[in-house]
Amino acid sequence: MSLDGFQEILDTISEATSIVSSLTPDLSDKKSISDVMLALEKITPEIGKGLTGKMAGLCELLAQLYEKFLMEMVDDGSVGIEMTLQGLSVLQESIEESSSQETLDEKTVMISTSLFTAYGVSVAGLETGQTTDSQEKPDDTLAQAGTGDGENPEPEDAVDEDDDFFAGIETGMGSENAGYGTVEEHEEETEPVNPIVEKLSQLANDVTMLDADMTDKKVVSDIMLELEEITTDMNNEGCDPQVTSLTSTLGLLYEKSLMKGLENGQKAIDLSADAIMILSAYFEQTHSQDLPVQAIQVKKRIENEFGLAAGDESHESREPDDKAPPAAESPQEPDNAQGMVTEAGYDTVKVASDEDLLIYCEFVLEVNDSVAGIESDLLELEESPTNEELINSTFRAFHSMKGAAGFLGVNTVNILCHEAETLLDKFRKKILVCNQEMMDALLKTVDVIKLVNEGLDAGCQGIKAKLPNADLEMPKFHIDSLVQLLTRLGSEEQTKVVEQDVEKADAEEEESGDEEIEPIGAMLVNEQKISRDQLETALESQQAKPLGEILVDMGAIEKSEVEQALKYQAEKKKKVQASSIKIDTEKLDSLLELVGELVISQSIVGQDEALASENNRVLLKNITNLGKITKNIQDRVMTLRMVPLKQTFQKMNRLVRDLAKKMKKPVHFNISGADTEIDKTLIEELNDPLVHLLRNSMDHGLESAEERVAKGKDKTGNVWLSASHKGGNVQIEVIDDGKGLDRDRIKQKAIEKGLIPADAELSEQELYSLILQPGFSTHDVATDISGRGVGMDVVKSNLDKLGGRLEITSKPGEGSTFMIKLPLTLAIVDGMIVRIGKDRYVIPTISIRESVRPSKDSISTYKKKGEMIDVRGHLLPMVRLHRRLGIMDAIHENPWEGIVIIVESDGREFGFLVDDLLGQQQVVIKSLDKRFKGLPGISGGTILGDGCVGLILDVSSVAASN
Repeated sequence: MSLDGFQEILDTISEATSIVSSLTPDLSDKKSISDVMLALEKITPEIGKGLTGKMAGLCELLAQLYEKFLMEMVDDGSVGIEMTLQGLSVLQESIEESSSQETLDEKTVMISTSLFTAYGVSVAGLETGQTTDSQEKPDDTLAQAGTGDGENPEPEDAVDEDDDFFAGIETGMGSENAGYGTVEEHEEETEPVNPIVEKLSQLANDVTMLDADMTDKKVVSDIMLELEEITTDMNNEGCDPQVTSLTSTLGLLYEKSLMKGLENGQKAIDLSADAIMILSAYFEQTHSQDLPVQAIQVKKRIENEFGLAAGDESHESREPDDKAPPAAESPQEPDNAQGMVTEAGYDTVKVASDEDLLIYCEFVLEVNDSVAGIESDLLELEESPTNEELINSTFRAFHSMKGAAGFLGVNTVNILCHEAETLLDKFRKKILVCNQEMMDALLKTVDVIKLVNEGLDAGCQGIKAKLPNADLEMPKFHIDSLVQLLTRLGSEEQTKVVEQDVEKADAEEEESGDEEIEPIGAMLVNEQKISRDQLETALESQQAKPLGEILVDMGAIEKSEVEQALKYQAEKKKKVQASSIKIDTEKLDSLLELVGELVISQSIVGQDEALASENNRVLLKNITNLGKITKNIQDRVMTLRMVPLKQTFQKMNRLVRDLAKKMKKPVHFNISGADTEIDKTLIEELNDPLVHLLRNSMDHGLESAEERVAKGKDKTGNVWLSASHKGGNVQIEVIDDGKGLDRDRIKQKAIEKGLIPADAELSEQELYSLILQPGFSTHDVATDISGRGVGMDVVKSNLDKLGGRLEITSKPGEGSTFMIKLPLTLAIVDGMIVRIGKDRYVIPTISIRESVRPSKDSISTYKKKGEMIDVRGHLLPMVRLHRRLGIMDAIHENPWEGIVIIVESDGREFGFLVDDLLGQQQVVIKSLDKRFKGLPGISGGTILGDGCVGLILDVSSVAASN
């Protein structure tokens, strides 16, 4: 044989030989092992084209061995290393034709026999020396793959049973068609290979890789999925039901291994090899007539050995065979038992290094993103059950999670994603249409995946200090009931009225349309392209003709303007996929701090007195321009921390849905402004206030359907959640059209709890603010939703921490509005610089209403308890800040000589007396040293333009101490 074309292969063999020679028996050098495996996989196809089939088989056998080495399934690699060196030498001799083919074949048999004995690896077509007469007995490699090293044979009666059992099977796996023939034999093959046969070959290889304890969960998961695919293919091809049932039972065996483990893994491997042998014989059409009977016998042995009752749900039911008789209906589970999930302890995996841990940490982040998107898509799918884009998006997300979870051994997630994917596939193929029960089951699946992911995240954080070789615990759950529920929902019985359901869903979707997309007519009116009279005229004459065409015929609008409006409407319907990258928050914080320092330094340079000189006018101009650029950089860096409220709002969508179902109140939940951006730190603290506000609106605000109908309202209540930017702040509103706040009831409860005296006269805002007090609730009996008086208190405390405030308005019988006002970020604050004595302070502008210079007559004292200031007929408490802060050198002791700033806190207004206003400025907040934490009236500090420190006032703290 010529060496032309084989030089590259020889170079690869030489390089692999060098690497193998450097390996040690403990196989610790995983990179070198991986390099050898990849090199062997690379040259196998080329060797198969130009050499004998045995040489290609030898190359594949060595690649299998190194895959086993890489997966840490071998304790001692000395035999493998020695046999690899000999095998590489055989390949080189075969290419160079330096030895006879007979000699090379003998060496190949010796190598394959040694590797099979030592490690249980084998390849169809290579003799392993385990039989005495290979010509008379078919090559039984697949069966041998499951029997380990052959040193622990089964009991005598079991061996006899197997001999009798397989006596009539002609497997056709002898040397003449063993899978690796000569080049001429490959060229003569013209019949296409059945895909199921190829899958069986892969299945045999995977079973061969298993150890007796079946600890490699990824391989077990792969085998389970392969068996499910083979079962589906056999059903579709109309294979013998008795043979097909063997495949599905084998799939159940590996599902049990994945979920609960098996006591006798070696027996499972042996039976798997027997089953694969039967299936191979069936598809090669060399079997005897009693093969179906033999398949049933193996199936029963699997069921009896591993406790798989004959009535257990098989994989057949997941992909029903139209030719099979319908199964008898099982008794219906009680409603509260369906989909039940309970904790089942932990799965443990060994994490060798930081790099391995990083893979799990990235998986946690990916699952977080995936479940957020899935939950959002499912809730939209509930409204539009035939929306193909939503179905495909959800299907892809589950599919991606399934693959990653299977690779990492996160078994609960892997199994649940597979079942959910199967159900969604029925939606894709329009075999089923999503209904309420299916939606509940899919959302329950998402909830369980969240729990597993949270536990995995905690486990990852917990072992960081224990690396290397730490045990990572992954929570697992008893999910049998949920899996059975998902399978039942996708079963054949569910498909009886599917066509009618699909047609109905399509019709409803066409009628309802997309509620967020503005109709074309309203869009043209709002843009003042046509008048409302013209629209009404066109609508009156509209029959089958499109509205836009009618308007053009009327001469009300140009055709190009209609086309532009239609194009805009189509763009609105598209889901925008933002391209983004993930950045560590600590890096952003560091960058933000550096930019803050840059702004301060630029401001200091800009205020240097030397710039006032005539000689430095050009320099002053350049520094002023630098200041603008610095300000733009600061603004851009601030936007890096800004994230849209969309994900938080989507969580609230799920909350309202579940509450409505639990409370049996039909609700239409409306979201707007979800694209409004806010600082990431704020958004993390915003979740609890929104949860409690929405629970309050659902429980206290909205009436029951019967009460609403009795009041002349629509039985379906409405709750709105909206966000917008207003005046440099973020404004979030929770609105309901319920019964509104009962002022008398609130006052009565406040008097009973001793919060106010019985004769107290309170303004509307003061009365409403009482519901924010700890322990306050108008419910007499606590429920699992409200009544303990902790919800609104949480809202107030969280908003105080964020520097925000809550405003409440309500109309009896019409509903209530809860408005949250927050700063855009906690890193920068818009503030008013004021002077008190020689020092300067910053008052956040979010709290400032106005500033006044009072007259002498507007200042009074109330019962010798405190000073008041009259502002246009309203008496407000006045706070002399220099006294409150202990400043001794204040300039103005008399209020009418200084400035009074009117601020608001907790719905009440106060007047703060200062010496002077210096102007408004955005300042970078600096945390105070721990020695100065807790200073009354001070929330932080900042460095001003001249390099001096200015303290930021905590308005609510100053007001509360008044």
